[in-house]
Amino acid sequence: MRYFFHVINSQEDPLFDLAYELLFAYFGKRDEMEARDVIRSRLGWSDKQPTSSHFLHYEMVVALQEDGSICAVHDYSVIIDVSSVEENSQPVVVHLSHILVLPRHQGRKLTESLRSYPIAAARRAIEKAALSTEAGIVLVAEVEHFQIDDLERIRRLKLFRLAGYKPADPSQIPYVQPDFRDPIAIDMAGGAAPLPLLLVLWRLGKEDESSIRCGEVLHIVLQLYTMYSFSIRSMDMVSAYATIESYPPELANISLDWGCVAPSMAS
Repeated sequence: MRYFFHVINSQEDPLFDLAYELLFAYFGKRDEMEARDVIRSRLGWSDKQPTSSHFLHYEMVVALQEDGSICAVHDYSVIIDVSSVEENSQPVVVHLSHILVLPRHQGRKLTESLRSYPIAAARRAIEKAALSTEAGIVLVAEVEHFQIDDLERIRRLKLFRLAGYKPADPSQIPYVQPDFRDPIAIDMAGGAAPLPLLLVLWRLGKEDESSIRCGEVLHIVLQLYTMYSFSIRSMDMVSAYATIESYPPELANISLDWGCVAPSMAS
């Protein structure tokens, strides 16, 4: 089947509302999708935030059939901590916010085609930030943990595995996504409740490596939390940041083997 791809990088794009609604219908009920206004604000990001040393860029890409119907939606953010990239050789982080392939179109080919768009966005951002073209790039997604009786979760995990992504061992990296709920709901519940998720990575040029230093994982997590802090109250980020204290030392090796997720997922 032939697909056509359209990039959304403006709030006024006529496909934005439909693309957002498709994402929210799937991820919203899992508390994994931000409010529409948050996504609109990300589309309004300049490539350099004036209040920090970070370059940020957000966009969506939709895959379309010839009749104009949407087959898939993917949104992502490029996050560049300039000093960490320049001085510490840390990678540019590309957060794969959501990847939704509608049932009739699910498969490895379309997932791999979508991956080229965040990589291209990262390379454009690197150029705008006047960084070396040799800067590393890592794609990172947050995925629900394996659950033996949840076939949908297992299917999504297998799609990431088949596409070449690797998981940061959850027994070593107890990653949590900050609480996306409305502040009123958080306050009524007595405080933020971050969501435990699995980090899966695609490290360009390092696809064959079976482990990663914890310091690089920590860098990735801090970039994600920096991005989230633009739309989440600082008081609601505290519980997420607190989990970092249980990470191993920065020089520790973190396994990237799918068997760490579940024995049945072993590569």
